[in-house]
Amino acid sequence: MITFAIYCDPYPGKEDELDRFFTTTMKNFWVSQPGVKEYHCLRDKLIGYPERAVRVELSDFSALQKILDSSEWNNHRRKVNTLIARVQSQILEPVS
Repeated sequence: MITFAIYCDPYPGKEDELDRFFTTTMKNFWVSQPGVKEYHCLRDKLIGYPERAVRVELSDFSALQKILDSSEWNNHRRKVNTLIARVQSQILEPVS
């Protein structure tokens, strides 16, 4: 199991649009992909970076790689980049 995490700040005035995109379009995309176990979009309750976090649990790295190589993901990523001021991502694995 691995976790793909995206941390970002929405552009001022784009918060609602970003939240709608993450909770509809992106959620539908991720949960329909083979190997995806869970999808969560989270909002920070404190002031600071990041304001939004998306966490996707996947069966393994190869499932994630197939998704990140897809043209559909690239289209979604381009849309997200119009709504966010900065972004950071991580690929996490459990410590055994």
